[in-house]
Amino acid sequence: MSSAQPGASKSKELKIVKKQVINPTVVNEDRRKARLLFVIKQIAPVSEKGLLSLLSLLKEKGIDVEYQFTTLPNGSLISPQFKEDLTSLLYLELLESDPRDKRLKLSSQGEDTIATIAIDDEFKSKVLPAIDELRPKVQAIDQELNLKMRAERRRNRR
Repeated sequence: MSSAQPGASKSKELKIVKKQVINPTVVNEDRRKARLLFVIKQIAPVSEKGLLSLLSLLKEKGIDVEYQFTTLPNGSLISPQFKEDLTSLLYLELLESDPRDKRLKLSSQGEDTIATIAIDDEFKSKVLPAIDELRPKVQAIDQELNLKMRAERRRNRR
């Protein structure tokens, strides 16, 4: 005898999510991605968490970074648009992530791309001094993350 209820069946649904095909020219057309590349160039190398915190702090200072941020109950900061843009830039190989400490920096291709993109002067004039002011906070976040990763590696070795 079967223990399944009559009429009840288990099925798996296939969910199809459409994603736009991305190519390198998208950065020239997407101001948000171009600005993100510019910010990364100024602060690199930086962890994803440090970069997300920096963008949130820039937004608190009144600089339009074009991202929406949500703070979770555990204190974590998230932004789906940021994650999507970061993934796109990594996919296009404009950014590279250090395999050891996961810190982001522009690749040589990213350096070439940012040199050809026009970032508006108003954004530059606001963001450069703000980054210089916030750099110690971001470095502290990165250092904390780095120490946690080291402790995790030591635990895994034992």
